[in-house]
Amino acid sequence: MAGSMAPKDKPAKPDAEPGFAPSSHGDAGFEIVVIDDDALILEMTLLTFREASYAAVGFADPLDALMWASDADPTLVVVDLKLPGIEGLDLVSAFCALGRHAVILVSAYVDVLTTVDAMRLGVDNVLTKPTSPERLLAAAEMTSTTCSSRRSQITARSDDPSASQGTMM
Repeated sequence: MAGSMAPKDKPAKPDAEPGFAPSSHGDAGFEIVVIDDDALILEMTLLTFREASYAAVGFADPLDALMWASDADPTLVVVDLKLPGIEGLDLVSAFCALGRHAVILVSAYVDVLTTVDAMRLGVDNVLTKPTSPERLLAAAEMTSTTCSSRRSQITARSDDPSASQGTMM
């Protein structure tokens, strides 16, 4: 499928561009990438986030999303478990390995084992499809708070000279 692959010398482009809409929920510094191969679900998820004033981009192709996210550094990744061409937990593992993104897994195929595996990989939340806009936004809000705390702790550690000095035993 040569048409679905981005040229190697050009960065992957999202299937749906970032957007904002007025609301009282979103955090302007909080960027979300949504990955879902179902175009309708992708658009509805993006609309949900944009109506809550989040910057959100969408991808139908998971590998394009991974390439884009490695350069763009979004705060949150919302990813469907069942995607063509890649095992969902492998994709989640790749995002979690980058260590810069919170991850919410959304799938109609969630069971206890999958949830445990996802959480062990570093997923912050697992939602079952179909999920309501309210549940999706609540999960993003909770993740936003968690990410802000993590980033504050990282900044505090990097500003503290004693944090970089190891102790000898």
